[in-house]
Amino acid sequence: MASRPKAKPKDGDGGEEEDLAQAKLRVGLYVMWLLLVGLVVRGNGQAKEDLVARLPGQPEVGFKQWARYVDVDVKAGMNLFYYFVESEKNSDHKPISLWLNGGWFFLA
Repeated sequence: MASRPKAKPKDGDGGEEEDLAQAKLRVGLYVMWLLLVGLVVRGNGQAKEDLVARLPGQPEVGFKQWARYVDVDVKAGMNLFYYFVESEKNSDHKPISLWLNGGWFFLA
């Protein structure tokens, strides 16, 4: 099993633990942003540039779907990918679910 990459301490800062805490905070803020994007997309049809017309090999579907990479830390090359799928039936009354799995910021 491969070990997780460790943050390298920089001169004059709190070291690895502080860097990791800051990275987790940034990721948490972006996750909340993604939830808000989902509410906006669902609420008033915004984010047309993120709308996915059809996935390769996907048959015709009766729901909308959106996807996009979101920059978390451009300098470090970190980003998140979101894929938002509208419920097939009665989507205005269904709750929004967020599934986070994998990566070294989240426990799988």
